Amino acid sequence: MKTVVVGLGNRMRGDDGVGPAVIDQLRGRVPPDVHLIENSGDVATLIEAWRGADRALLIDAVIAAEEAGSVHRIDGRLGLPPGWWSASTHLVSLTEAVELSWELHCLPDELTVFAITAATVDRGDCLSPEVGAVVDEVVEWVLADLEEADA
Repeated sequence: MKTVVVGLGNRMRGDDGVGPAVIDQLRGRVPPDVHLIENSGDVATLIEAWRGADRALLIDAVIAAEEAGSVHRIDGRLGLPPGWWSASTHLVSLTEAVELSWELHCLPDELTVFAITAATVDRGDCLSPEVGAVVDEVVEWVLADLEEADA
């Protein structure tokens, strides 16, 4: 079973860097057959990253009517819930990437998104205190998902 974990986002846009921050914390902690990928939002690279994968786990900052730092685990094959959108400068939204992958017949059988509500996506390389405080929690959720799949 091929598994990829993708951290979406731009490290230089505040909370949009939460995906890459989680990937940093996962290095050396996942089984060797799990591929860790950082993606700044390029849809072609994202689709290629999960092409041929049985499952993909994505970590992304979102704008939503939730408290900053809220963490949600959702079925990514359904796209983001109405009223949510990627908090970044992604050229194509996550929902559009899923739809395109569906049309190209390369969507993984399982796509889990860990969506973290952003406080800010202004220029700057620091996560907000609210989002920085949940990075370890998201890492543990991802590790638990990976462990459960191996059981």
